[in-house]
Amino acid sequence: MGRLLVVDDSEFVRLALTDRLEDLGHEVVTAEHGQAALAVLEREEVDLVLLDVNMPVMDGLALLARVRDIEALRGLPVLMLSDRAGVADRVGGLQAGADDYLPKDCDDEELAAKVEAFLRIRRLHDALDRERRQLSEANQQLAAMSRMKEDVTQMIVHDIKNPLGVVMGALEGVRSHLAGEMTAAEAEGLLALAEDRASAILKLAKELLDVSRLEDEAIALELEAVEFRDFTARAIARHAPAATRRGLSIAPLADGEPLLVFIDETHMARVLDNLLGNALKYTQPGGTVSLALKAFSGRRFGERGSRFLEIAVADTGPGIPLADLPRLFDRFFRADARRRGLADGTGLGLHVVKRVVEAHGGWVRVESEPGKGATFRVTVPFSPSLSRAR
Repeated sequence: MGRLLVVDDSEFVRLALTDRLEDLGHEVVTAEHGQAALAVLEREEVDLVLLDVNMPVMDGLALLARVRDIEALRGLPVLMLSDRAGVADRVGGLQAGADDYLPKDCDDEELAAKVEAFLRIRRLHDALDRERRQLSEANQQLAAMSRMKEDVTQMIVHDIKNPLGVVMGALEGVRSHLAGEMTAAEAEGLLALAEDRASAILKLAKELLDVSRLEDEAIALELEAVEFRDFTARAIARHAPAATRRGLSIAPLADGEPLLVFIDETHMARVLDNLLGNALKYTQPGGTVSLALKAFSGRRFGERGSRFLEIAVADTGPGIPLADLPRLFDRFFRADARRRGLADGTGLGLHVVKRVVEAHGGWVRVESEPGKGATFRVTVPFSPSLSRAR
């Protein structure tokens, strides 16, 4: 069944066709001339037009020409209404782009057959159009993936080449020290630099492997009860030396009740390390990084009796550009801060954070204002049986 538009200046013809078409199960709208029909087509969708030729204001051939000029209406079937003797009108309509003609005095069988035939054509046209759009979207996605692959390849080459250049330079310096051309202190500094850059290469390799594994298969968690305050304190201790070297401070964790949470300790350690590492990396010397824990009831989510833990990692860095926030957790996305020379990054760490947190039944969000730092908030359930991904 379809939605049909009957256009005829005769009220008798409009009413008669409407009754017959509705008896066949179709929905019918009408118009008394071409201009009124054009207004209907602009505001409503129809599947087929039954169009008279001779009408005031705008005749059928003029309306047909307008319809065929409108991209969205070019596939709309149009049957010209004519008298049996109106050969010239029928020929003129077909030459102007009508799909067929229909005598006004046709019997019900002919009316039903022609209408159904062109409704089938309309459905086929719509199906082909949907497939064309889907194919176009698929091609655009493939092109975007190809561009992303090229960008990622260049990024990886860049992120390996630069640190390797530093390592090679440091080794050359050590060679100079062995030849008596450099002091021990200078050589020690170069070795520390080489170690730092080699660690960056190792981190990139680990993140690439992690993301590949996380994308190919579901994360298998080994959950165990962990006292989260102690767990968090250990994470802060791991990053304290890096903070000291950069002239930053990590605020001590506030005291509070014990927080026994079921987590995969290895995976969750990666979450804290990524968030703390990012916070330190994007904070300028003299700045502060803090980590806070807050337990709350799940009643706000309609989960009475459940408890959730929020981990908030905040920094006093430059903040994140608002345009970057929606894509911040996408794989390989690197925020605009990199282009402003603030820090290097692979664009993988936050994607890993999101995948791991969601595997625990939690969610992660970020709050930031340019110039005022950023706060990442991770929320996980205390018990995996109460997990709800949000």
